[in-house]
Amino acid sequence: MKRSISTAVLTLMLVLTLIFGAVPVMATETTVPDEAGAPDITLETDPETGEPIEESRWREGFSPLSGLPIAEEDENRKIFAFSMGNQRPARMQAGLRSAELIFEFRNEANSSRFVALFMTQPVPERLGGLRSARPFMVERILEYDAVFVHVGGSPDGNRYIEEFDVTNFDAIRLPQTMFWRYNQTGKKSPHNLYTDLDILFEKAERYGISMEPSAFKGYLFNEEVLPLNGKPALEFEINLASQNVKRYEYDEETKTYLRYENNELHLDELDREPLTPVNIIVQEAMSHVYTEHGHRKMDQIGEGRALYFSHGEMIELTWEKEDERAMTVFYTEDGEELVLNPGQMFIQVVDSLDDLEILNPEPVETEAETEETTP
Repeated sequence: MKRSISTAVLTLMLVLTLIFGAVPVMATETTVPDEAGAPDITLETDPETGEPIEESRWREGFSPLSGLPIAEEDENRKIFAFSMGNQRPARMQAGLRSAELIFEFRNEANSSRFVALFMTQPVPERLGGLRSARPFMVERILEYDAVFVHVGGSPDGNRYIEEFDVTNFDAIRLPQTMFWRYNQTGKKSPHNLYTDLDILFEKAERYGISMEPSAFKGYLFNEEVLPLNGKPALEFEINLASQNVKRYEYDEETKTYLRYENNELHLDELDREPLTPVNIIVQEAMSHVYTEHGHRKMDQIGEGRALYFSHGEMIELTWEKEDERAMTVFYTEDGEELVLNPGQMFIQVVDSLDDLEILNPEPVETEAETEETTP
């Protein structure tokens, strides 16, 4: 009798094993205890590796791209990235003051191009002038799961877009109701092609573009603009190329930097107000001319050095990027990931940090201050 019961139990166990063994493995949850041993954070677990999947850093009510407060209706928007020219005939550009993050890259010859990212802030009435794609742009846009807006591209720029399946609006292939020549500022082609971000939002579904929130983990931010406890850096200059010089001057009242292009204050075409970034990262990534037309590739995959400017100060960084799709992560000297101050950010990609000079590290004494300290 006992033997029969044991046999039945074993048979039942075998059947249950076969049934549940056929059920596919789903993502599970694990708890990460705090120092006292009590559960603190619940993370999803990768079913293949068993490793916790890092949660999004998006904070409700704040942009993951700039750390700025956002309106409820603007939460969970898709990131859009625009290729924009920065040759002298292209300035002033329209809409850059509303961008949350702006890259500047050295382009052919001594010119440069911007990639301006928009996500949660109020939409400018128009954006321009738009320009063509380059491979080094695609390498950074992939980090943000952004919709790339451009006007054609170099052969390798177009190839990168196709190879990496980049969601994009190419103005060359789209109607004038979406992209048009704007002639009221006196700009000439190719510097006068414009668009309207609201129109792109409306047309996205028609062109098969998902407006689901971008799969971007988000940067780390302070709740307010805080000191870096670094070296004073109230004014600095970047010699990007011959006759292509950027200068930043710190405004203590607004805790932002004023930006200059070849000693001219950089203004937005829409309101004639200056660009005022809170954060500037100068990232060293050597570029190489590799075609007879002067097209460049940049060493943005791997690791390197950088400098971070904010609050009138500067600290040294390192950066790492594992592959084209991986996020570029900036680290402080103690090995911790950089925590940014909330506000607009410029990332200046340069061949060498030797191309940067701090012009005015200390505040300039006024005559009144000098008299007070003179015995």
